[in-house]
Amino acid sequence: MQKEDVEQQEVEVHVEANENIQSQGNSKPNNSWYDIGITIGVVGLIAALGMGFYKLFAYENYNSDDDYFSDSSLNVNAYVGGDAYNYIINAGQTTAYFVLGLICMVFICTMMILRKMNRSN
Repeated sequence: MQKEDVEQQEVEVHVEANENIQSQGNSKPNNSWYDIGITIGVVGLIAALGMGFYKLFAYENYNSDDDYFSDSSLNVNAYVGGDAYNYIINAGQTTAYFVLGLICMVFICTMMILRKMNRSN
C-alpha cells in the first residue's frame, strides 16, 4: 500500500509542476516595444507621404517678368529661375520622400510580423 501511495504522490507532484509550467507559458508576452515601433513607423509614414505630396503639388514661382515682383518670400518650392528645373528638383525630392515612406511601411510590417511571432511562442 505504501508503494502505491508514494507513486500517487509522485504523479500529483508531476501534474502540479506541469500545470505551473503551462500557466507560466500562457501569460501574455510584453509587446510594448513592438507597439512603440509600429507607432513610430506610422508617424514616419504619414510625415513622409505628407511631405512628398506637398513637394509634388505645391509650387509657385513669382520670379517672372509678368505682373509679379521678384520677391523670393512668395515662392513655394522654387529654387532656381526656370520652372522646368524646379519641377525636376521637386520630382527628385518627392521620390525621396516616397521611398522614405516605403521604408517606414516595411518597418511597420516587420514590427507586426515580429509581434505576431512573439505572441505565438
